[in-house]
Amino acid sequence: MEEARRPLVLVLDDEALIAFDIAATVEDLGAQVLGPATSLKEGFALCEESSPHYALLDIDVSGQLVWPLARHLAEHGSRVIFVSANANHNELKDEFDSSPVVDKPAGQADIASALQRAGFNSPRALA
Repeated sequence: MEEARRPLVLVLDDEALIAFDIAATVEDLGAQVLGPATSLKEGFALCEESSPHYALLDIDVSGQLVWPLARHLAEHGSRVIFVSANANHNELKDEFDSSPVVDKPAGQADIASALQRAGFNSPRALA
């Protein structure tokens, strides 16, 4: 698949190993990764460069909640998916009630399933 035609997925997690693991899964599924970012500032900066089709976001990023970035992404047409160990946030029940939520620790199948629920059709199956 051509780079330009591959869906672009922003990956944001403050734990670099988790961010790179999620990014590897996204690439294995045939999408292009934007990032991964490990801070909200970095996530916003990446969004200024490109508009992702999808975003996989940790909710608590080094003590900062991700809601401002999630709102920005949603307003610009990105499908937002949350990957978090704490899904007890009112925003998930109200504002982002249609966004998939993946509990940490998240495996490849969990990420693939959440992307599929958000509308991503992978050209590749995970091994």
